[in-house]
Amino acid sequence: MSHSPGRVLVIDDDAEIRFLLAEALRLWGYDAVEAVDAASARAVFDREQPVAVVTDINLPDGSGLDLLREFKRRRPSPVVIVITGEVVVENTISALRGNADDFISKPIDINELQLVLNHSLAAHQPAAPPPGKLRVLVVADSEERLKATRAIFNSAEAEIAVARTSEELQQACLAPHEMAVIDLEPAELEAALQTLRASELQANIPLLVSVACLFGEMNLAGLLPKYRAMPCSPAEIATLVHRRSQSLSGMDSKRLML
Repeated sequence: MSHSPGRVLVIDDDAEIRFLLAEALRLWGYDAVEAVDAASARAVFDREQPVAVVTDINLPDGSGLDLLREFKRRRPSPVVIVITGEVVVENTISALRGNADDFISKPIDINELQLVLNHSLAAHQPAAPPPGKLRVLVVADSEERLKATRAIFNSAEAEIAVARTSEELQQACLAPHEMAVIDLEPAELEAALQTLRASELQANIPLLVSVACLFGEMNLAGLLPKYRAMPCSPAEIATLVHRRSQSLSGMDSKRLML
């Protein structure tokens, strides 16, 4: 089964340009969404959580450069490619200072856009963890919970990704993990478990739920079996991570011998 490499937001007030870019993106396998101005772009971005944004500089109600800086402050931040019909030094400098991933001019060369987009997304991907390291996703809704959970892990054994919000969790589910550790307010727990199990990449990984977020919550008794999740103490989480890491190291050694 083929999978989309991600959703791309196209922002331009010219309907013809939006149509052509969206059709090209779909042809390349991306999911394309569109916005006509800065206000609608913010709404679409929040709703769709695209992995990349292609934006014109001159918009009816603002500047694509302002959107660039705003979107780059989001976590996780998207790839942002700036396009304009007015190629001037000031625009180029502003785009670079806003951390644009690339800058192309109108009329847009579709082949150039495809190359730039693919290259930028590839460069934007986190580096693969070293062999033998377990990829663990930590889902925590506060810095205190996150700090306590991270303290469980041995940095030599685990490569940790973090999701603090539902949006970050949806993005994290686009990457593979061998294990997820969840420490959330009880009211947020089911939504997180549902998101993880709905992800093809996380459908069968171990989900370890901190016993701290279950204390006194009798109404959650049937929730963990429903999503095949396990309640664990910090010591139990550390033990499971160590065992999985050792197992992963053993498999890597066998591959090297072959």
